[in-house]
Amino acid sequence: MRFTERFYRLLSSKQLPIWLITALIILVLLSHFIPQRKCLTGEEYNALISEGSFLYYFNRITGFDDVYSSPPFILIIALLFINLTFCMINRLRAILRVSLKYDTSVFFSAKTACPCGVL
Repeated sequence: MRFTERFYRLLSSKQLPIWLITALIILVLLSHFIPQRKCLTGEEYNALISEGSFLYYFNRITGFDDVYSSPPFILIIALLFINLTFCMINRLRAILRVSLKYDTSVFFSAKTACPCGVL
């Protein structure tokens, strides 16, 4: 199996969104424990995160001082969107494959559309 096929199967799997949503939950929980720049005034934020502290370097590397616009959060949202798109495409293919096996003209004729049978 080629890399592109395996990558497509990974992105269209039904287990991937479970892991992505779990990662989103973890990021949201982290936002409650890591001081957010938008929630504090400049002086309060600077007092909590002094240069040289662990939080300073952690926020600087990850961008978690604003979790909802940090690169990991945006990446997870983008992967969820891609996964949803691929799953919808796969489901639409399956629906079309099944519907084209049967004669669908019966479902759209005027006689079957009218319940009283007048037409």
